[in-house]
Amino acid sequence: MIEPPILFLCGHRKGGTTMLNNLFDGHSQLSVYPVDINLLYGYFPKFNQSGASEQDLLKRIQAVVFKDIAKLPQLAGIVDFKKLEANFLTNMEGCSFSDMSAVLPALLNGYADLNASTEHQYLVAKETSIELYAKEIAGWLPNCRFIHLIRDPRDNFAAIKAGITKKYASYGDSEISLMFSVIVRNLWGIKMARVNQKLLGNERYRILRFEDLVAAPESTMREISTWLGIAYEESMLQPSICGRPTGGNSFENKTFSGISSEHVGKWKERISDEEAAMIEFAFSDEMAAYGYAAESDANVVADSVSAFYKSINYKYFYFDRFGE
Repeated sequence: MIEPPILFLCGHRKGGTTMLNNLFDGHSQLSVYPVDINLLYGYFPKFNQSGASEQDLLKRIQAVVFKDIAKLPQLAGIVDFKKLEANFLTNMEGCSFSDMSAVLPALLNGYADLNASTEHQYLVAKETSIELYAKEIAGWLPNCRFIHLIRDPRDNFAAIKAGITKKYASYGDSEISLMFSVIVRNLWGIKMARVNQKLLGNERYRILRFEDLVAAPESTMREISTWLGIAYEESMLQPSICGRPTGGNSFENKTFSGISSEHVGKWKERISDEEAAMIEFAFSDEMAAYGYAAESDANVVADSVSAFYKSINYKYFYFDRFGE
């Protein structure tokens, strides 16, 4: 059931994985799961390894995957959610819901089987930050491959910051906590790119800069097609979801008819000098390795790091052993 192989798209949130997923969507040789699969965030590793009963594990999967996807307006009337769940359960017969090597193919093959008349070369799935699990995932699925999208961390934070009011505040986030998340999860994710490529090899793990994709989309998608061993198709330049054109997922209500480089380098207008300095301090080695030039004055860096540490130390790390 593992065949065809799974192609995972990974990278930090707001790093371009949705756009890349949508560029693959219209390809005749690919089955592209239309949204985040959620399983590698909302289910693994906390829930599947909890020792819960098979019934409780299934309930969690139903909540994380099938109930969640049914809420998405962009899929209403397009995806047969009941059939998708039925396909998944059929594929899982004789397998444990704790076994991710069974759960992932069961879901993605179940989705591919909604269009059973098409023969697929890859099952495509995206989930943010799964580069931190790549070695483990590759152990479950020996034929899987990864494309890891890297984006200038200053532009990445700018895109995340734009979503505070509309999304992240409802999760209890603030600008401080979002920055903290970026300099831990995104930094670790970018560091893992070269580690994963060394472990899995260039044939299984490809690193792709967001900026290169949006600057030269046709040549980049042709190179990716060759790497995957599939035919290049013109649909790879037009983002879509389930075959329907999509205008992106900007928090600023901007829609695009195709691939856009509008926000590349716009961090100078979208975040403060102090935020940029903090990111450059944390990501200095990775920015140099991927060609992102640091621009902050050393005095601004020093003041920004000091101010940020003051903001987080008492909240996350400090223990008052001096109190009565």
